[in-house]
Amino acid sequence: MNFDCATLPVDIADLPLELRMHLLGLPLKPVGRPRALTFRQRLTIAIRWREVHDSRARRRSTQDPRTQPILRRIGRLRAQNAAPWKIDRLSRQLSALGRYGAILLEPPVERKPEIDGLVAKETGGADDPQ
Repeated sequence: MNFDCATLPVDIADLPLELRMHLLGLPLKPVGRPRALTFRQRLTIAIRWREVHDSRARRRSTQDPRTQPILRRIGRLRAQNAAPWKIDRLSRQLSALGRYGAILLEPPVERKPEIDGLVAKETGGADDPQ
């Protein structure tokens, strides 16, 4: 039988919370799933998870490997204040090979549960990622 505070013959405001909830017929435990982590902790773990995931991403360059020695030579000539026509000659060779390239990011080899386990070990969580 549930009571309203106004219908009780005594003032229960000074009683401990657990006893007041029992007298009113309310559950002692909070309803719903208990939060194991605070919002800030969950946010920190999500950010760390993304950092670990991105750090393990595979990178593949589309740049022609023949351009690297030419770029190094141009850098050395610029450091030595070489004649501009020497740098221009190498620059034309570089343009003929294809000057531009991109670095493609591919997904990491590790699967998501493995990354979960790594983050859990770093943040002091359980060893089991699930």
